[in-house]
Amino acid sequence: MLIRGRGAGRVVVAVVAVLLVGGCAQAEEVRDRAVGCGKLAVATAKLIDELERTVRDPASGDPNEVLDGLDKEVDNVQRYSGDADLAKAGKKLADAAQDVRDAVDQGRAPDLAPLRDAGAELTKVCAKG
Repeated sequence: MLIRGRGAGRVVVAVVAVLLVGGCAQAEEVRDRAVGCGKLAVATAKLIDELERTVRDPASGDPNEVLDGLDKEVDNVQRYSGDADLAKAGKKLADAAQDVRDAVDQGRAPDLAPLRDAGAELTKVCAKG
């Protein structure tokens, strides 16, 4: 069926409008996801820095409180688990945080290098978009 005249123009305008709105909604979702991921990466990096300070100088704070905050950020990363790279970075972060928590609970000096590496990987994944 061929549509002619004003009806054809209206159909074309309607189709273009639907495509544009759908494309804008998808672009907005991608942008919001990237911003959320970036905020997670920044919050995680700050917590890792704070954890390093509390491990070096116990008078500056309780490492377990910082680890609790880090656990919350790891939970937030898991909400973005639709992305395989992000899920992998979140798993590494969770494992490294647990290793640090175990060391702190046992009175040992924790190895923070794996935690820093996991945080850097999270930042890299978020920057990739």
